[in-house]
Amino acid sequence: IWNLMEFSFLHEVKEEIDFKNVLLYASELVEREAFAKFIICSWAIWTEKNKITHGQQIRQPQFVVEWIISYYESIFSMKEGSKKVPKLMQGVGELQLEFLQVLKNR
Repeated sequence: IWNLMEFSFLHEVKEEIDFKNVLLYASELVEREAFAKFIICSWAIWTEKNKITHGQQIRQPQFVVEWIISYYESIFSMKEGSKKVPKLMQGVGELQLEFLQVLKNR
C-alpha cells in the first residue's frame, strides 16, 4: 500500500526509525494535503492489520488505495464548501469525525 501511494519522502529516510518519528518527519517535510493523505493511509493500513488480528477478510491493496484516495477527496471536497455528507462518510463514528475535523483545520 505504501508503494502504491508513492510517498516519495519515505525513500529519503536513511535510518531505521519508528513510526512515531516517521510521522514527525512527514509533518515537518510534506505539504498539508500530502500529510493528510499520509495519515489516512496509515489509518487504512492499521484498519487492515486489525482485520487480520481479528480473523476478518482484508481488502486487496489496490482497493485500499482507491478507498484512501476517495476518502481524501471527500474530506477536501467538504473543506472546499460542500455541506453534503458524501456516501463514503455516512456511518463514520464520532471519533473519526473529530479526526477529520482536525485534518480539515490543519
